[in-house]
Amino acid sequence: MAIDVGNPEERRPDLVAALKTLMQPEWGSFEEKAQAVIAAFEAATNEAPLIVADAAWSPALAHRWREVFLTGPCAVTLPNDPTLPLGYSVSLRRLGAGSVTLAAASGASLLPAVGIIVAQYLSATVTVVVNTGSALTWAAEGAVL
Repeated sequence: MAIDVGNPEERRPDLVAALKTLMQPEWGSFEEKAQAVIAAFEAATNEAPLIVADAAWSPALAHRWREVFLTGPCAVTLPNDPTLPLGYSVSLRRLGAGSVTLAAASGASLLPAVGIIVAQYLSATVTVVVNTGSALTWAAEGAVL
C-alpha cells in the first residue's frame, strides 16, 4: 500500500484506508500489520526526515517529533522559544563524520550543559522539559556526552 504523504488532500483518506486494511482478519502476519501501522503513522504525521547540511541549525515548531539527519559538522542551538510546548521533541542523527554539538540559546538551558553526539550514525533526542513561558529547559538523551 502506497501512502502519498506529500499531498495533504490524500493524507486523510490514505490513513483511513491503511487503518481499515489493518483491521481485516485475514491480515495475520506481524510484518504486514507493522507496515500498515508505519504507513498510517506517516500519513497522519507527515514525518519525512529532515536533512540538514548546514554548519549551524536550530529546531523550530515545525520540526516537532521529526528525525533530523545531520550530514556534516553542525552546531545545534536549542532555542529559548516559549511557543515550543512542554514535551516538544526532535531526534537528531549524526550521519556525517564531523562533530555535532548541542548548546542552549541565551535564556534557555540544556541538561547536560553541553552535548556532543558521540559518533557517526548515532542519535540523540532533545526534549523541552520545562517551559515557564519565558525560559525553556531542554533535556538531551541518547548517544550524547
